[in-house]
Amino acid sequence: MDYQAKGTLVLGYLKHLENTGISTRVQETIAPEARWIFDRPPSISDWVAGETLDALVTAAHEIDGPTGVRRMVSESLNGPVSRFLRPLGESLMRLFGASPHTLLSRVETINAPLFRGLSYRYTRIDDRCCSVEVTYPRQPKQAALLAWDEAFSMIVQGPAGRRPVVDCERGTANAWVFTMRW
Repeated sequence: MDYQAKGTLVLGYLKHLENTGISTRVQETIAPEARWIFDRPPSISDWVAGETLDALVTAAHEIDGPTGVRRMVSESLNGPVSRFLRPLGESLMRLFGASPHTLLSRVETINAPLFRGLSYRYTRIDDRCCSVEVTYPRQPKQAALLAWDEAFSMIVQGPAGRRPVVDCERGTANAWVFTMRW
């Protein structure tokens, strides 16, 4: 079974594509089996197949490049998704603090409302560095790595006060390891 993403994330991506004027070009580029997402967008609470999300991110990458994918993720996480996740994030910060280590060690809890079928492994390296391994049920698409890079950067940037350095390397066949330094 493939992983799934919550409709609110997909809707944020679609809104960004529309706002930047590249929605039609992405729709023409996206894999045919995923074009339905433009004609029948999911509701915020629907679960969308990971292959559809990957096709959307891959097509956006082909049209708008790495910076465009990062901007799409950032705007979605700061817009529709933040309204969805903010209560959880604020509760975690009140209970456990707001350090990058505190937040990233709970990435599975933070991402639970947005993703099903992915697993995460946090490793503390030192006071200003850690890694998170993201494991998919299948080989992840290259463009998805840009999305994770941006998401992890946003998580760390808040409490650290500056954008971290994020390195990515292959873990197992279905996993990528993101190492963050701040």
